[in-house]
Amino acid sequence: MDMNKLKEKILEKGITYEELALGLGITVKTLNLKLSKRSRITIQDAEDMSKILNIENPSNIFFASQS
Repeated sequence: MDMNKLKEKILEKGITYEELALGLGITVKTLNLKLSKRSRITIQDAEDMSKILNIENPSNIFFASQS
């Protein structure tokens, strides 16, 4: 997973962590744990984030190795 690309997409869309967490049905604390790789991002999380962030090709983010 390429967390940098995911974080860039969040910034690009102008969505706050609070808004993203609300859309995912989780707390901001849980979202921060997921984004810092201290908690897993589930397939459902990836699907939901893709919809919220309008990610056209989620495999580039969620199935990419971070370089």
